Amino acid sequence: LLPQTPVLVTYFSPSAKKIIQNFPGIDAVVPLPWDTRQKINNFLTHFQPRAALFARTDVWPEVAYQLSKKKIPSALFAATLADNSRRKGLLSGALNRWALNHINQIFCCSAEDEINFRRLGVLTKIETQGDTRYDQVIYRLKHSENLKAEFVPLAKDLIFVAGSTWPEDEKVLAATLSESYKKNWRWIWAPHEISESHLQELEALISKQGLSSTRYTKTNSWNPSQVLIIDKIGILPEIYAWGNLAFVGGSFKDKVHSVMEPLAAGIPVLVGPRHENNREALLFQKIILKPQFPSVQIINAPEDLNRLFYELSSAAFQQDFFKNLQDFLKSKVVQLSGSSKKMAKWVETHREKH
Repeated sequence: LLPQTPVLVTYFSPSAKKIIQNFPGIDAVVPLPWDTRQKINNFLTHFQPRAALFARTDVWPEVAYQLSKKKIPSALFAATLADNSRRKGLLSGALNRWALNHINQIFCCSAEDEINFRRLGVLTKIETQGDTRYDQVIYRLKHSENLKAEFVPLAKDLIFVAGSTWPEDEKVLAATLSESYKKNWRWIWAPHEISESHLQELEALISKQGLSSTRYTKTNSWNPSQVLIIDKIGILPEIYAWGNLAFVGGSFKDKVHSVMEPLAAGIPVLVGPRHENNREALLFQKIILKPQFPSVQIINAPEDLNRLFYELSSAAFQQDFFKNLQDFLKSKVVQLSGSSKKMAKWVETHREKH
């Protein structure tokens, strides 16, 4: 969005480096030092940023204080503060309030977040702007990874994508395999953990249901009578685009993973009972695709999923049913996008002031 502006991205967790360094448009990726006065002062003196952005929740107190002291414009974007957030506790709330009051601007995901920041005692300028992650998932689908062309499902196939699943999710899902295949559904399964031991456990689970499976990286063809196991990191967003229905994992464990990717691909999403952590899962439950059919639905047991397989296999014979769902969902995600351009405008305005 700002090709003439050099971009430095910091990280603290070493695992984040592998993800960040592959993003386009980044000029440098460096670790952020410990949040102490001397280390942060040395860091800012060395790099001399013209503006600083914090993502979502990551406002470090000393960084915020020194940016303010050095009069370097700073903003928190895609900011969230849930009603039950631990960041609102007695000590954590005081620390967060102090840090947030040393930055120049907060751009919230929703009006509810803005209210919660004010209740926390934050005096910084706040604006509800939306979530930049919508732009991210749309961009990703437009600049997608190349998948094996031999694996692309036929138009007549009904494809169920189980994404980012944990063992707790997999036990529930596996109980519906046999019945779903009788209803002409075909499965693509992308577990969260792709260690050899877990892949073998998943294969054994599928075998117990009387079905065979094949791994994405181990073959150059896929017979839809088999469950296709995705044993490769980084291609799940593209895989969702093959589907008619998705389940997002973590929701039978402790918290659900992001539902944005399948929604951006235009397919309805299923989640388990533990999904309250996910703002999009809650929002899209209120977006109705057809009577009694929310964009995101909750399943609590295998019976719930079997019922949906039955209903949707019947609906599949209606002309353009899934295509209409896809177009509608994609349009909703596009309506929620655009926050990144607003952030770029803020950077363009403030970088020249320093």
